[in-house]
Amino acid sequence: FLFLWGAYIASILPAGNFIVPTGTIFGERLTYLPSVWLCLAAAAAVFFAFSRIERKISSKRLLLPEIFMGLAILAAVLRTSVRTDDWKSMRTLAVSAVETSPSSVKTWNNLAIEFAHQEHFEEAIAACDRALAIKPDFQSPKVNKIYYLIALKRYGEAKRELIDVLTNGSDDYDLYNKLAGILAREGKLREAAKLLRKSLAINPNQKQIADSLKRMEKDIH
Repeated sequence: FLFLWGAYIASILPAGNFIVPTGTIFGERLTYLPSVWLCLAAAAAVFFAFSRIERKISSKRLLLPEIFMGLAILAAVLRTSVRTDDWKSMRTLAVSAVETSPSSVKTWNNLAIEFAHQEHFEEAIAACDRALAIKPDFQSPKVNKIYYLIALKRYGEAKRELIDVLTNGSDDYDLYNKLAGILAREGKLREAAKLLRKSLAINPNQKQIADSLKRMEKDIH
């Protein structure tokens, strides 16, 4: 009993969300405290069961409980060593998350972000599409896909995605700026200026956008 509480205080309590609240981003923190008693029950059950087996097959101590628990610990160590490879980088972690939970829209979106950080925009777009196939109305992969399309200069596709997002309403002023930029490239200055005005109405503190709008209005007139 003292050993278990000592182990808990030394190794689990510092990360257990009690001394310093860290939130519950990862739900395993909620199982730390009950896991102490689960370990106690498991150890007691193994010791009791294998001790009975020992008494039936031999009059001497065969250390069966210790051997079994040692093998269990070794298996956990080996599993941990394999799992550690998934934490080499944010990309390997994102790939592992997708493999573990392929039906999660968030894992695919996270993978798309990691691909984009490495400027693998085609792969990032594919990951966004997988996320949107799971949940078509999830905004984050929709918006991310737009930026990746623009990075690849696939302006026609980006324009369609922007129109779709903005038609449904958005308070993201940068999306208005992006669509305005594409329309300006097409020579549609009046439509572009209208979008820049909407952007500045959402966030007036955009000096470069305000200057661009002034130049655009001069060109229109």
